[in-house]
Amino acid sequence: MSNLLNIGISGLRVHQTALTVTGHNIANVDTEGYSRQDVTITNQNPQFQGGVWVGSGSMVQDVRRIFDEFLVGQLQKDTSTFNFFETLSTNAAQIDSLLADPGTGVQPGIENMFGAFQAAIDDPSSLPARQVLISESQGLVDRFHSINDRLNDSNEILNGQLGAITTQISTLGESIAELNVQIQFATASANGNYPNDLLDKRDLAIKELSELVSVTVVSQDNDAVNVFIGNGQPLVLGKDFNTVTTQSGADDPTRDSIIFKRDDVIQDITREIQGGQIGGILEYRNSVLDPVTNQLG
Repeated sequence: MSNLLNIGISGLRVHQTALTVTGHNIANVDTEGYSRQDVTITNQNPQFQGGVWVGSGSMVQDVRRIFDEFLVGQLQKDTSTFNFFETLSTNAAQIDSLLADPGTGVQPGIENMFGAFQAAIDDPSSLPARQVLISESQGLVDRFHSINDRLNDSNEILNGQLGAITTQISTLGESIAELNVQIQFATASANGNYPNDLLDKRDLAIKELSELVSVTVVSQDNDAVNVFIGNGQPLVLGKDFNTVTTQSGADDPTRDSIIFKRDDVIQDITREIQGGQIGGILEYRNSVLDPVTNQLG
């Protein structure tokens, strides 16, 4: 009777744990980055009684996350690619609107000026035609100045955005390094059982980082991860992290460069940064803003 009661109690405890995990899943159904958890139930070691092996109930072997490492990695890559093109498209659309707008674009001003030229040629002695030509010419000059000012303002805005994004990258790098330490400690304290919620938080931080810049994640044997950006620059190495910032460009002080800091060593990684919002901004500056500025000149 005693063994039967123990078996029944073990079953109650196991399924109580299963209900607790189910409740945890339901409570976090809207939690961003949360991975559903599942209870692994196994039988306890049987006991040898009366010449036979008699079962002794069940126990919880593990509470594991339901996730796919490949899909998580693919999500990070797709997130980086999406934010790259979205940022590029958003900024390019502003330039397109500026140049195509009838009130601010160059082409309408040029057409108006050449129309005034034709009118002056048709009637060279007409003072009103001459005045219109002078007025349209001055209007075209004003349009050039206005567009040039807008382009310069756009460059300043980009510098501010780059500064804000690099600060976010450094902050997320620090958070991932701290989560590495917490995960290692929790795993060691639980005899190798993983802290699922902390793993979710770390994956979410990496996903948020991939929105800003393309990342490469490498798992360590000690349950930590290393995170690399650019051309293999280590943003996170286990419990250690490095920072990213901006400074005035060496070739053009009006264009900020991306600087990677590791200890006392700094490295310009502007040309090596890819993906994410910061990659989209750099691509917009190089492929859209600079050519437009040069063509306007």
